[in-house]
Amino acid sequence: MAATRAKLLLIVSLGVVLRLSLRFSSYYGEISNRVEISSPVNAWERGEWSDFAIEIISNFSSPLPVVEAVTLLRWKVSPYSGDTFHESPLFLAFYRLLIGSLSDLQIALFFIAVDVLTAFVLAKVCSAQLNCTVAVERGIEEEEELKKKNKKTKTKTKKEKDGGDDKDKDEEEDDDDEATLINLKDPLFSGLFIQPETVSTSAFWSAAIYLLAPYSILACVAQSTAVLGNCLVGLTLLAATSGHRAASLLLLALLTLNAFYPLILLSPVVLMLEQRWHLDQQQQQQQQGKKKSPKKSEESSFSSANPMHIELSSSATRLSIAGSVLLFALFYGLLMAASYWLEGGSLQFLQSNYVFM
Repeated sequence: MAATRAKLLLIVSLGVVLRLSLRFSSYYGEISNRVEISSPVNAWERGEWSDFAIEIISNFSSPLPVVEAVTLLRWKVSPYSGDTFHESPLFLAFYRLLIGSLSDLQIALFFIAVDVLTAFVLAKVCSAQLNCTVAVERGIEEEEELKKKNKKTKTKTKKEKDGGDDKDKDEEEDDDDEATLINLKDPLFSGLFIQPETVSTSAFWSAAIYLLAPYSILACVAQSTAVLGNCLVGLTLLAATSGHRAASLLLLALLTLNAFYPLILLSPVVLMLEQRWHLDQQQQQQQQGKKKSPKKSEESSFSSANPMHIELSSSATRLSIAGSVLLFALFYGLLMAASYWLEGGSLQFLQSNYVFM
């Protein structure tokens, strides 16, 4: 564990140094001007785009970067007039607060801090999901052990009733029963299971890959607003993995307000919430069963460790899923109303946010 933490600290330091060195180098202008990294839709400030890029962009009323949109807002001119800015009014208000409160150096450090936070969030999501999978695999092992134990008990009881007759026949039946059970200690099956000691290593690599990925580094250097979107996606998955229904759906609604594409995350987020809810419920039942009857809880322990077995046909699960979807719709409606209020009763931002994309 200590070695993993030391490696993580080294990776974080390397990622921060790379971002800082490129941000304040002579390559910053060239990086921020690349449309593949920082497009006119999510750029922080306008660079010296090529004539070819400007010619293409001009066909779409020349989208404005964040800094110029905030400048227009200060001049009491709507950045959405003429279909020139393509993010929601809530994000624009946040950008205005950020630019008005921080210097250029502090804003650069803010983007780096957000990127580092995203890496830690992804590591936490990876760790939580793998731990859940380990719990499921432990449940499968306990189920197989319980089946073997029940088979032996039944065989022993039958032999006692028969008085030892037909011993050969009983042994053949035992062999058939053993053949039908899965031997999880067999290398053929054990290699498919996740070892608990590898969870922290996998979480470390998820953070390291994000921090050292070239596209992540260059997008952060260019101060693309995609960095903030990545962080919000990670926080949404973390909240869903932790079972925080309201927080995860609120973050997803905020992402959907800024662009329509994150709506595809609604299904996996709802399923992650259901998985976590079933796991919590089954663990509570197991703890209550241990207090009441330790022997009975031992017999049903395998089912409590299988949170991926969700009964979609049950009315409780359907009501829970419907409640999640309605809660998401409620949050989205409230955020849309807030955007409408910030724009002074104008719906021009809908054209920029959804129709343009």
